[in-house]
Parts: sequence; C-alpha cells; structure tokens
Amino acid sequence: MKSFLFFSIMALSSLSWAAQDWKVVAVTTNDCKEKIQVLAKEGESFVYLDDGSTKTKLFAVDGSAYSEQSGKMISFSNSLDKTSLEKYTFTQPSMVDPNPAKIHIASNGLKANCKMKLK
Repeated sequence: MKSFLFFSIMALSSLSWAAQDWKVVAVTTNDCKEKIQVLAKEGESFVYLDDGSTKTKLFAVDGSAYSEQSGKMISFSNSLDKTSLEKYTFTQPSMVDPNPAKIHIASNGLKANCKMKLK
C-alpha cells in the first residue's frame, strides 16, 4: 500500500512539473472576436492553441522548434489535420522582426486574421 501511494505521488508530481513548462506566449488583441491563447514550451516543434473550450495542437510548418529568442519567423499550423473543421496558423515573428505575432483562422468558409500580443 505504501509503495502504491509513493508511486501515485511521484506520478502526480511529474505531471504537475511537466505542466509548468507550458506557458501562454501570445493572446489575441481586442480587435479579434475570438479570444485565443497560444501555449508553448521551449524546444517543442508544436504549440497549443486554446480558445477557451478546446485545445488544438499546431505543428511547425518547417519542423522548427519554438524558441522565445528565435532568430527567424516560425509558422505553426494544423492544416494537415483532416479531422479539424477549423484551420489555424499562428505566426511567431523573429526576435528582430517589427511585425506583431498573428493568427489566421479559417472556419466554414470564413477567414479571419488577428493580431496577437506576445506575453
């Protein structure tokens, strides 16, 4: 019984430790009707997009890994996911790029382009 309790505590602590690495890196500005957050983890080749009700995994188009100090622009998208009805593309600007982060949303034939504020 003690070993089961010990392993349960270790498993929960490792899950909570892993969850701490994911952080909100961008949010939509007020000019966008959808309130979206992008969660990223340093070194991963994907980010999560959270619209409040669902989380969507977006993969780097060129296979690059997310980095806060990126020297190049990176686009993350779920365009290859055939089961998703909504298509998202998040563009993270390079560290020296003056353009803001942005997200493109395509849903039911409608398209929206929103600026995002980096955190």
